[in-house]
Amino acid sequence: MRTLRFFTILSLIAIMVIPATASAKGLSGEKYGFALLGARDYDAYNDPSVSIKLGVNLPVDHTLDITPFFIYETVDADTSIIGINQQEFDSYTLGARGDYFITEKGSMKIYAGGGLGYVRTETTACVTVPIIGTQCTDGSDSDLYFQAHGGMDMDMGEKIGLRPECAYTRIGNKDDVNCGALFNLKLGESFNLLAEARFFMDNRELFYSIGGGMKF
Repeated sequence: MRTLRFFTILSLIAIMVIPATASAKGLSGEKYGFALLGARDYDAYNDPSVSIKLGVNLPVDHTLDITPFFIYETVDADTSIIGINQQEFDSYTLGARGDYFITEKGSMKIYAGGGLGYVRTETTACVTVPIIGTQCTDGSDSDLYFQAHGGMDMDMGEKIGLRPECAYTRIGNKDDVNCGALFNLKLGESFNLLAEARFFMDNRELFYSIGGGMKF
């Protein structure tokens, strides 16, 4: 079901952008701040998480962009983990990614890069025991975040851009591969509407977000 939803979103994006002519300038090489409100359908929870991502894209030169970012993610939901009735977690990620633009072909830029960061996670797991009642245990963990990624930044029209990307991520001893696309629609001279969808291969989980970016 999550796979179907993911490819449905990408298909709708493709239908919107394919008829357009490739003549616009994408977001690569531009100085802008952005905010994205997202959700992820975790396999272990019955309800999706909610996240907010804030960042700034800073071009170093015409071949390199650096993007510092902060992500806050939270979930408070019933869980499918055996023996645990409910679990809450709050995750804080502070990091940065770099995109090196390898080549430019017409309206398309091919890039590769990596990212580093620090992740702090706080959890609460609750178990209901007969007679005794519900007992909750708090915990916390800190891990390093690493990412390697590659993709294309494509101009699909005067106001439309698409950025398909695949990435390998590792947080602590857990790793995953995800693929997706970022869609941007130019609204005026400075503001861009952003929408993103990603599919995480390991647990077949879907992430989606929407937000905006402001050039400065």
